[in-house]
Amino acid sequence: MGNQTPMLPPDKEAAFHLRLIDAEWLAVKGKAADGLTSLQAGAVRAEEARTAGEPWGEELLSWYQVAVEWFARRHRVRA
Repeated sequence: MGNQTPMLPPDKEAAFHLRLIDAEWLAVKGKAADGLTSLQAGAVRAEEARTAGEPWGEELLSWYQVAVEWFARRHRVRA
């Protein structure tokens, strides 16, 4: 099987999606900067998991990095 990236645990994947939905909801309410801050906080936690050696940490961090960039462009807020 080789160098496969480990799948995210279901709870980590669900938490990511919920955070992204919450960020979008904040943006709809005119608080895009708060939504971005939330996604950035998720990225920090993912980095902590990666640093702690969690096998899924790198993948989760990648998801958050993509989400932060996408959200910042979509809502014209600075990452």
